[in-house]
Amino acid sequence: MVRQQIIFDDKTARMLKRTAKRDKKTMSQIVRESVYVRLSGETAPKSRRGDPAFLLDMCQNAVSLGKGNENLSQEIDTVLYG
Repeated sequence: MVRQQIIFDDKTARMLKRTAKRDKKTMSQIVRESVYVRLSGETAPKSRRGDPAFLLDMCQNAVSLGKGNENLSQEIDTVLYG
């Protein structure tokens, strides 16, 4: 990610803060999603955090690790998240 500074007018800043609070996201997340949607023409990518299917996949990946994986501590993110 690249850090940028953005200046908002008061009304936009209030809307941003209100939306972030309502959606339980950071203001940065709201800005990133909004810019992504505007520039790509696609919908915002969904977060997988808290998604039951994602959690089930993580558990199944953990079960399928098998014995004898000496590099597990170094490859844990790849193993769990794909």
